[in-house]
Amino acid sequence: NTTTVTQTIRINDSEDPVLTIPADIVSNNCDINIGLASATDNCGALVPSNNAPATFGLGITPVLWTVSDAAGNTVTSTQLITVSDTIAPSNTAPDDIIVDTDLNQCTASGIGLGVPISDDNCTVASVTNNAPAIFPIGTTTVTWEVTDSASNTTLSYQTVTVNDNSPPNLTPPPDLVSNSCAIVLGIPTITDNCSFTYSNDAPASFSIGTTTVTWIASDTFGNTVTATQLVTFSDNTNPTINIQDGNINITSDLGSCFASGVDLGSVII
Repeated sequence: NTTTVTQTIRINDSEDPVLTIPADIVSNNCDINIGLASATDNCGALVPSNNAPATFGLGITPVLWTVSDAAGNTVTSTQLITVSDTIAPSNTAPDDIIVDTDLNQCTASGIGLGVPISDDNCTVASVTNNAPAIFPIGTTTVTWEVTDSASNTTLSYQTVTVNDNSPPNLTPPPDLVSNSCAIVLGIPTITDNCSFTYSNDAPASFSIGTTTVTWIASDTFGNTVTATQLVTFSDNTNPTINIQDGNINITSDLGSCFASGVDLGSVII
């Protein structure tokens, strides 16, 4: 005769794992390797997990490490990550630029400055410059400012040079034909995108015949243009002469049929 009974043996794991986490970290870099935690347990090897962000912001971030065994025994521990950013961002300005003035203008606008090459150990927050909308003739220095999320700032500089390569437009006065010694050349017609000066090589008095007068116009950037005017002087007018004292009646010299030493007076020409 045989009888059987069943006995249940239940083993409970009430022993917590042992969790070892990396040391706290103080860094100037937002990209941080926090290290690896380890855990041991009476029932086998375990792999801890954490809630660390992909990138750490400025200040103190607690990282919670957690490990649980098969029986549900859970252990947590906190690692502190402190980010204090004192490193300024890198900042390399775009290349210098040389341009011509806009058509019929003494300035240049719509210039593509480019962007600086910048980087930071954390995050670049802003990139700004002080460039004007319209650049005057000459060289202007543009200041680029790069600021990171911790308000660290660096400056770089780019020059924009505006050249005036457009000479003035010069139309000389019309050619002259005159028989008067008082010759008035007239005024040339000149236009330029900037300011200008003009002159000519006319003599103080003109000789008979044709004289070429060269007019020269130059703008503030040294662009020069010339044009010529012909001045023809022909003297077709006879001179006039007036006897101031009129006719003279005199007596012949003594013993002579002639007169000498006569004062003729003067003439007006």
